[in-house]
Amino acid sequence: MRTIQGLGILAIVAFAYWAGSIDGRRAAFTPTIVVDPTTGTKSLKVGPVGVQTVSKRDGGSTGLYYDWAGLVHVFNPGATSVLMLGLGGGEMLRVLRARNPTIALTAVEIDDRVVSAALRNFQENVRDVTIVTADAARYMSQQCPGARFDAIIVDIFEGSELPEHFQSSAFFKDVERCLLPRGMVIMNARDRGLAREIAPAMHDAGFEDVMAFPVVGTPSVMLWAVRKDDWGEVDVPKELEPGFYATWSL
Repeated sequence: MRTIQGLGILAIVAFAYWAGSIDGRRAAFTPTIVVDPTTGTKSLKVGPVGVQTVSKRDGGSTGLYYDWAGLVHVFNPGATSVLMLGLGGGEMLRVLRARNPTIALTAVEIDDRVVSAALRNFQENVRDVTIVTADAARYMSQQCPGARFDAIIVDIFEGSELPEHFQSSAFFKDVERCLLPRGMVIMNARDRGLAREIAPAMHDAGFEDVMAFPVVGTPSVMLWAVRKDDWGEVDVPKELEPGFYATWSL
């Protein structure tokens, strides 16, 4: 009987997490900070499976998908503005700032508790970042053409799930409209299967070239999409080379 009761409580908690973390609502769990003294990393977690950021104490490369924010400067070293959908602890913003200290960064985050956690615990990551506390879907549908960007990075997982809207042609049409002429979208697609599901929506929205980059040593896949791939030769950072040259077209 106790086992059944325990499973019932676990199911209720799991449902609360799921129901509270989708479609524009706060996550059911309060963000927490986890510091690993062995590896020297600091993580922002929301619930038992929702790791939103991993940052190293020394500010170095994590070897995780966050490093792939560097794709912005692989393809456009002169980029001056980037929009990040999903703030977390801002590790991808740190990567962008390391490549270009003067780049203008804007981040949209729906959960004010995540924003507070980032400002308290990841100050260097979010330094000089314009943070907008808003629903990313609504922001994208209303903001442009008032503002356009060299790149838009999408990292809006709720736990392990990507809300359906952020897999839709309608969403990527908003993204395309908010990009400068040679702009790009970079997206955390979680794995190869999800990347294949998202790619058709990107094509429908006007992105002619969609590429998938495996994050070597992890199950993660990063999507990169542009209206037309005419970039020519690019300078790839060493930490991205393994996944960059293992890429495939979608």
